[in-house]
Amino acid sequence: MNWVDLGLQVAIAAAVGLVTNFLAVASIFRPHEPRRLFWLIPYQGVVPKRIDALADGIGKLVEDDLLTDSVIEDILLSEDTIQFLESLLVDGVISALQQDDRTLKQALEELFHLAPEVLERNVPAWLHKHAMTLLHREDVADRLARWTGEQFQQLLDTPIAAVTASEHYLTVRYGIREALRGIIESGRLKGQLADAIVDAFVKYKDSDTPLGEVVPKKVQTQIRRWLLGEGPFLVDRFVEWLQSEDVRDKLQHIIDSIIAGFPKIGQWVAKRFDKKHDLAGKIIYHVTSFLESPENQKQLLNSFSGYLDDIWALSGSQISKRFDVDDVRGTVDDILGRIISMRNADALMDRADTWLRSAHGRTWRELVSLRGEGGVVEMAEDEAAAASEDGNDLAPLERIPRVLVSSLLRSGALERAVAGLIADQWERLMAMRPADVAHRVRVVDVDRAKTRLRSAYEGLVRKYAGAATQRLPLRKHVAAHVRQLPIAKVEESLKELLDRELKTITWMGLVLGALVGLFGYFIRFGLGFL
Repeated sequence: MNWVDLGLQVAIAAAVGLVTNFLAVASIFRPHEPRRLFWLIPYQGVVPKRIDALADGIGKLVEDDLLTDSVIEDILLSEDTIQFLESLLVDGVISALQQDDRTLKQALEELFHLAPEVLERNVPAWLHKHAMTLLHREDVADRLARWTGEQFQQLLDTPIAAVTASEHYLTVRYGIREALRGIIESGRLKGQLADAIVDAFVKYKDSDTPLGEVVPKKVQTQIRRWLLGEGPFLVDRFVEWLQSEDVRDKLQHIIDSIIAGFPKIGQWVAKRFDKKHDLAGKIIYHVTSFLESPENQKQLLNSFSGYLDDIWALSGSQISKRFDVDDVRGTVDDILGRIISMRNADALMDRADTWLRSAHGRTWRELVSLRGEGGVVEMAEDEAAAASEDGNDLAPLERIPRVLVSSLLRSGALERAVAGLIADQWERLMAMRPADVAHRVRVVDVDRAKTRLRSAYEGLVRKYAGAATQRLPLRKHVAAHVRQLPIAKVEESLKELLDRELKTITWMGLVLGALVGLFGYFIRFGLGFL
């Protein structure tokens, strides 16, 4: 056996295998452009030559096996995706608003390049015009009445606990409070109520009809019941008012005026006595002490009840002899100014909240059913029953919303309310700073917003992701994108992905060549031996 011959044959065969596999691997990608071997045989790299077929194959693979409906839905509903959306749409928006110190009007003007008069006059005028147009359309009024009736029915059969325990309850209550604040601070409610009362007095002042025949009996009963039921609360408020500095100053002024009518020596004695004993303070002390006694309160309320009977017996002409229009206007303004305040609104809302929570075991229908007690619902039912002559077979209670909506539309009250709302709230809305709102956002509000976003997003994905995926031309777009890639980029990507495998194939040529050379030598050696 010639070892040199063996080594030479094995080396040559290994070199041939290595070079062959190297050229085979290289021919997968190169040359990029078509060439001719010896000016006769055309050749080109496999990938550049078959790029269209490769692109179609990759597109088919992506569409049929990689990005299927279930895969896309899993990706969209993954926790990472949802957390990214929550961070972007909730945290990102709140953070952006907190850093923006512009008013809403300034932000809208800069964002949409609006002139100042657009948001100051044009938009409110447009809103008012279209709101009035909608309110005058019969189909809109009918739909509004029908929708109000449906919501009213749902509310009647809803347990009170479901409302007070709802996550929206506090938000709605806060919204109502802010709406009340706007109405009270504008003075519109007080002015309209005062005008209505004074107008009613002017129309009634020359009448000989007793007031008790003008005011419905049920309203009289409600006023009497309210006076007796709210008596302690009213007395407490009256005592609070008595102890104010304003009342003390007015009382002192009255005492000084009385003293001024005395002779000189009497004035000197009275002033000394007043200074020593503080007459105004003593009067306030004794009155408040008297009012703080439950027995005295009961006696006072009974006296008020009797005084009401005397008032109901007076005619308009008798009342006008005691009070002129200016007196009524001043009294009404003073009373309404004390009643219509945010302090009273907060107290009323607190009492309503306590009342609702104490009645949580009943439905709203059970709560508002006040038949036989002269309640508001009973009066509304009477009006609805009287209006049922048009052949509508709805029960009186079910007709209440329609009657109320129709009455509001006919009287123009709803139009005035909408116009007032636009006028009052638009300026407040434009002056609002989104940054202030964003800074007041609580952690519970952020969590609630994320929960709602997650729920809405998951619902949309489950409902539309499958249909959207089927309509997406994934195969076409992936194939087009692959065709647009430079061949060098495709080569680089595939080599980076298959680098180890391609090198293995190249070196496998060397190993297999060496084995073939070794096997060939032994065959030749065996044949020579034979």
